[in-house]
Amino acid sequence: MDINFETKTVQAFRECSRQIKRSQLSMESVVPDVNDDIGRLYAVQPSLLLKSKDLTTHGASVTGELSVALLYINELENAVFDLHLSQSFTLDFDMTEPDPNTLTQIRLFVGSAEARALNPRKVSVTVEVGGELSCYTEEACRVDSLVPALEQSGIYTRQEHTACTLINAVCEKTFVVNEQFPFSGGKPTPERLVSQKVDFRVNDRQLIGSKVLIKGNICVSVCYLSEEATYPITADFSAPFSQLIDIGEESMDSCAVRIEATSVYFSLIDTIGGEKALDAEIHAVAQVVSRFRQEVTYLSDAYSNRYPSTLNFDTWSMISLDPSERMVIESDERIELPEDCADVLSVISTLGQCTIGQGKAEAAVCFDILYRGSQGTLASARRMISASAACPSQPLNLCDVRLLDSYYRPDGNFLIGRTSIEVYYERREEREIESVASMSLDEDNPFDLMRIPTVTAVRADRESVWELARRYHSSTAQIEALNEIDGSIRGKMLLIPKVI
Repeated sequence: MDINFETKTVQAFRECSRQIKRSQLSMESVVPDVNDDIGRLYAVQPSLLLKSKDLTTHGASVTGELSVALLYINELENAVFDLHLSQSFTLDFDMTEPDPNTLTQIRLFVGSAEARALNPRKVSVTVEVGGELSCYTEEACRVDSLVPALEQSGIYTRQEHTACTLINAVCEKTFVVNEQFPFSGGKPTPERLVSQKVDFRVNDRQLIGSKVLIKGNICVSVCYLSEEATYPITADFSAPFSQLIDIGEESMDSCAVRIEATSVYFSLIDTIGGEKALDAEIHAVAQVVSRFRQEVTYLSDAYSNRYPSTLNFDTWSMISLDPSERMVIESDERIELPEDCADVLSVISTLGQCTIGQGKAEAAVCFDILYRGSQGTLASARRMISASAACPSQPLNLCDVRLLDSYYRPDGNFLIGRTSIEVYYERREEREIESVASMSLDEDNPFDLMRIPTVTAVRADRESVWELARRYHSSTAQIEALNEIDGSIRGKMLLIPKVI
């Protein structure tokens, strides 16, 4: 006789793929006639915009736009000029027989950026761009084994419980942020914008009905030139933002949010008071993954007191994700310069790719440093650092990485600096569950129950009550009731009653 055990399922999403792709882009530009010749390249400032992501017959295709602001010192070493380059790019991700209903999310990053002067009027720029694509498909997830009343037939089952993290919503929303940021009166008056960086920092996620309210800050960093200075100036701004996103679910224990800028518009405007302000219009897409904790019950074992039995198992994977954790990577640097440094004028930082795993988190940062030499001329230094710190050795998911703080101060012909990088990650645990799907009873060869003692005295060693019940044709309920078990049974003499 065959007995099949049914299971209860819920609809959820599974992360079916997570891939990283990189592409190297090369561009050339000629110095405009109004600019001086190139004396020394100073800084490369790349920025990325997400334009589209689509499923294809072979996987997924992500398109974006790379913009590069290139700063250089002229031949007289007394002024800084800028060039601008841009190029579209595509990242193709391969998937075997992609489901047309697959949902995708992307995180774009810059791996490296280098520039070289081909001659005093022409430059070449090479940038490695990359993307981490996560794909999600909907499926039925087992959460409970449905066991009929079998004890009257001499069949007993053991249930076990565990917790997992299920994804109940994967969605996205486009939105626009419009802000005006006044410039500080203590800095030179901006005349022309050179570059900008946009970073969305989500600080709070709150479920309201079937919608998620995300709150945070939009951080904008701009680099500009001024007639009052011979070097570029940076200015940082911040403003709160919030978005209400419909996920269609009324349960959520945690929520992952990725925000990518899709287009940005910045301009310098005059305020009513005659001061300069930055007018910003930022278009972005918020990518949301909602998760909830689910208690899962499954059959780990079964037996019959009357007939020999054969068990058939199903195996499936379960994933548990802990809420994101924060760590800070710090690095102290001492950079040797070809001459004494009188003053550090500007430090432009570009955060590269961060990797996490095998007990270590690593992040690359490129610093372009403009300083005034001992003779009063402008000079520059470029430093690529790789900072690392110990992290948990278990599998981790990288959530976000930010440049927290950096500074450099002159010390003769050295620059002394410190860099702090903020990393957010999730602990990921994946385990395989073996569940009894069915059992087959050999009714042609029943146990000879007359030869089994009515009660057997046993001194317990390392066996569990379940194992003793199975071995001596009993049940856990009868053993626990007869022996009044409360706590460990190891070393105790137990009476095992026959139950048929």
